[in-house]
Amino acid sequence: MDRLDLWAGRWPARPGEIVLDRPANGFFSFLLGVKFTVREGQAFTVVGLASSVSRSSEAWVTPGQAAALRPAVTQMLYRLTAAGTDAEVRAGTAAIAAGLPAGALLGSQSYLVVQRDAGRAAAAFLPFLTVFGVLGLVVAVLIVVNVVSGAVVAGYRHIGLLKALGFTPNQVVAVYLTMVLVPALAGAALGTVAGAVAARPLLDDVGAGVFTVSTSPWVYAATLAGMPAVAVLAALAPALRAHRLTAARAISAGAPPGRGRGLRVQRLLAGAPLPRPVSLGLGLPFGRPGRAALTLAAVVLGAATVTLAAGLSMTMTAYGAAAQRVGHVHTVVHAGQARNHQTPPRHGDAGIEALLRALPGTRYVTADAWVNLHLAGHPQPIQGRFLRGDSGTLGETLVEGRWLRGEERWWRPRRSWTSAASRSATGSPSPWAAGGRRRRSSARPWTAPRT
Repeated sequence: MDRLDLWAGRWPARPGEIVLDRPANGFFSFLLGVKFTVREGQAFTVVGLASSVSRSSEAWVTPGQAAALRPAVTQMLYRLTAAGTDAEVRAGTAAIAAGLPAGALLGSQSYLVVQRDAGRAAAAFLPFLTVFGVLGLVVAVLIVVNVVSGAVVAGYRHIGLLKALGFTPNQVVAVYLTMVLVPALAGAALGTVAGAVAARPLLDDVGAGVFTVSTSPWVYAATLAGMPAVAVLAALAPALRAHRLTAARAISAGAPPGRGRGLRVQRLLAGAPLPRPVSLGLGLPFGRPGRAALTLAAVVLGAATVTLAAGLSMTMTAYGAAAQRVGHVHTVVHAGQARNHQTPPRHGDAGIEALLRALPGTRYVTADAWVNLHLAGHPQPIQGRFLRGDSGTLGETLVEGRWLRGEERWWRPRRSWTSAASRSATGSPSPWAAGGRRRRSSARPWTAPRT
């Protein structure tokens, strides 16, 4: 039903043992062996660390230990026969809830929401990686074509000598294709291995230790066969041309292009009212159209790459400036907390704000507090942001919709919007708790409460 990864320690085997939900990161290894006591009075020892793709639980204990904790709610996992779309999952949820008493269902979560949430990090940078990957592939093809075709053309004299020594035209073509194919196969093999090894850390980072991203075998097969094929095709055209040349003509390679190649265009340009160097320069590509096309493609591709890189850099710079609220927030003052071994403030909340407003040069002051809220039926805490004062000057960027207009509305990040809608699909009020007190809110879109 869920994909659990026990990445450190072991599963609990007896009462008093617990496994915590933490990301697969060695930083959290210090938690193994830690002992603590919960509010119900039971003592626990951390014997393992696991990660859950759906984050449906914060910890795991033995069934007997779970019963001893006397939980107020119970979580059930269902596998539906038809669950390919959101509508089918909602229909299955409604069928399950139909036989329950009113108010028994506190919330639900679809695996489709979990799937989209787990892949959002990869989906964010996948377009950029795809574009740069395509550009890199095209550049590699152009380099191979330029180098291989240039090597064959530069070897025309050698081709002429081979023909003069008695090699048949087919043998000459076979010799040059073999000369190109051997290093191409070696380079493709080394490049495929190096690419697979270099991509593994990136793919593991995308999975974040929760799921594994693998590469299909056909990708490696296409790489091993594709680049040698490109090299052979790039060598085949000039090699076939050399196949038709006589030994004397091949030895005298380097002569200007044959008669008639682009002469009509060159004559038209010669009669145009242009400076002679310009008309000659414009007519030269028509004498060697293949080489001109490769050069033009390289120039266009280079310009596109520079434009994309510059635009991406400007976008990320603007995003960083918006995230850091550059130009809006100049100073952030944190109140000390004794639980973090810091010196607690001597003034109260209102006194601190009044003290900051009285400082010379202060123009705006905003009180900003992050509070963990607990929604019934949802195991993970939700962070609520409470603002007071000149919050309109913080420079926050609104991506979609509008800011809240009253204390009854909530705002939540877009990635969890669907899961919030699924939890309120029953239409019943959802209880939440902040600071130990339970509240009830109506089933409506959530935004950060503002005071």
